[in-house]
Amino acid sequence: HDFDLDSKKKTSYSPPHQTTLKMIPDTRKLSIDCIFTSQVIRGTAVVGPAPTVILTEASADNTQASLSETLHLLSTPALRRITVGATLMYTSIAASTNLLSFYGPYIVSKINGKSEYDNLPLFGKSHAVGVIGTLISTLAVDALGRRGLLVMASSFKVVLLMLLAVPSMVGSLEGLWLGQSLLATMQWTVAGVYVAEIYPTDLRGRGSAFSMFFGRIASVLVPLMVGHFLDLGVSYVLQCVVSMTLLCVICVATLPKDLARLQMPDRCLSHKL
Repeated sequence: HDFDLDSKKKTSYSPPHQTTLKMIPDTRKLSIDCIFTSQVIRGTAVVGPAPTVILTEASADNTQASLSETLHLLSTPALRRITVGATLMYTSIAASTNLLSFYGPYIVSKINGKSEYDNLPLFGKSHAVGVIGTLISTLAVDALGRRGLLVMASSFKVVLLMLLAVPSMVGSLEGLWLGQSLLATMQWTVAGVYVAEIYPTDLRGRGSAFSMFFGRIASVLVPLMVGHFLDLGVSYVLQCVVSMTLLCVICVATLPKDLARLQMPDRCLSHKL
């Protein structure tokens, strides 16, 4: 029973409903304290026996729930469009970047006629340029937008890679290579932010991880596959990279509009395209 100060009488007391909490052991007491504190602040806390709390460990059912949530990425046309587009975008960026990382020394040596050892300073500069690319992306990602910056970086990268295959551009080899390295870094910097924003809130982490997973697989398999055809020449490798970069541009163009400076939504926005 509780005591009513106004009527000076005892009133009947009904304990709160039974509550089930599923959490890791270290957070049990803290969570219970937080629930009670929030009730006190709102004035809804009831003086009397503590509510019955059933504490359970995470079970194997979570695995089935995780699989169901992953399949939900393909449950509607809008989500399928986002998932396929984002996955192909990540796959193309990862594959083209790793392809140039694998065979960069070979490509440059074939173009300028120097040994791979003599070209090592160029690849050291490429890493330094990558830092600059990250800084540029950070400063421009809101002004130009995620999708705009991705399309711009990918398009200019295609142009520079095509110029690498032109014999008369050998004198500009270092500038062209450093330029594509800068643009590749900008692609990586913005892609993660963009993909995380185009998924609905409840699928944001899982959707991003799904796209990244296949991107990492492509980054391993594509260079190995292309390596079997190196005898076809440098132009063949560059054509593969250009094709994948163009695929990135097409995928980005089909994804939802940019969300720079906008509140992140809880629903799919692809129907607004």
